[in-house]
Amino acid sequence: TLTLTVSATSGLATGLDTVDGGALAVNLEALYDYAVRRLCLANARSDDTILQEVQRLVEPLAQTWKAMKSSTARMQLVEA
Repeated sequence: TLTLTVSATSGLATGLDTVDGGALAVNLEALYDYAVRRLCLANARSDDTILQEVQRLVEPLAQTWKAMKSSTARMQLVEA
């Protein structure tokens, strides 16, 4: 549900270390904050267009995390 998505996105932002993470962490925090604000607005307005906007912003990041996870799993198999 949308509530779970907002909660998960907020959790991602909370887990960032903006001191040691540098510009990457700061930029991710800004992205997550923007996504949460837009998701809340989409919910209030029942606006699918805003949901699609957030999906377009977040999807490349999600694909990157999936690729990194797959790469790490393959490396662990090779090392085993």
